[in-house]
Amino acid sequence: MAGQLSYYDILDVLPGASADDVQRGFDVKASVIAPHLISGAPSKVVAAAARARAALEAAQRTLSDPDSRERYDAQLGMRETGGGLVQQPQLPSEGMWAWDPSWNARYGGDAGAIVEGLGAVADWLAPHPANKRHATVPDVRG
Repeated sequence: MAGQLSYYDILDVLPGASADDVQRGFDVKASVIAPHLISGAPSKVVAAAARARAALEAAQRTLSDPDSRERYDAQLGMRETGGGLVQQPQLPSEGMWAWDPSWNARYGGDAGAIVEGLGAVADWLAPHPANKRHATVPDVRG
């Protein structure tokens, strides 16, 4: 579903936007496709503007109502319980390369610095998956 827009993208507002910001975003976008501005345009343009207006109205209706917005955010994965959108992977330095203070006594005073350096290199070389954000938006393309 890459390339699909969320309602936040359609209205050009941030996910934490207030109801006033949502309304303002709707007003700005709707003013561009107002019927009086596209009168006399080819039928394809009028049809595209009608579909865009329907998408704007759906986005405004969903994001203005707190209950609808909460359900929509949950569907997007924006408000899941448990600490964020994606479970953060464990870095190598948090596992086998974690520094143990007893190593200084066993291996000398520089053992901790060496292990921390190895952990930093392991973190740097570890694969870091890209965050993926998927949003379901109804298809309004006629």
